[in-house]
Amino acid sequence: MKVTPKQYAESLFSSLQGKSGKEVKVILDKFVDVLIANNHVSQLDKILDSFTIIWNRENKIVEAEIKTANKLDKDVVKMLQDYVSELAGVSDINTTETIDKDLLGGFVVKYEGKLVDNSLKTKVQTLKNNLKQ
Repeated sequence: MKVTPKQYAESLFSSLQGKSGKEVKVILDKFVDVLIANNHVSQLDKILDSFTIIWNRENKIVEAEIKTANKLDKDVVKMLQDYVSELAGVSDINTTETIDKDLLGGFVVKYEGKLVDNSLKTKVQTLKNNLKQ
C-alpha cells in the first residue's frame, strides 16, 4: 500500500499532539527513519506542505498574501491582518507581502482561496466597464 504525503502529514500531526521537548525530537527522528526506510524522503516537501495545512487548520491560523504597489508600513499591515483575521474567523494570520507595480495603488489579499481586491487597477477597470455601458 502506498502512503500519500497527506497520510504521512496526518500521522505526524497526530503523533505530535500533546508532546513537547525530547518527545518531539524522538518522534521526528523516527518519522525520518520511516521516510528513509520506505524510500519516501523525496516527498518531504509535499508532506511538510500538508502538515502545515493541517497545523494551521487545527490552530486556527490562516496564510495570507498581501499584494501592494508599494511597501506598506507596519501599522497598515497590522490593520490588514486584523481585517483578514475577522473575515476568516481566526486568531492568527501569517502574511507574505508582495510588491506588484501593476496594481497602481491599493491592495489585493488572498487567503483560504478567497480574494479581497481593493486595488486601484481593478477600480479603474470597473469604472471603464461602467462607462462603456
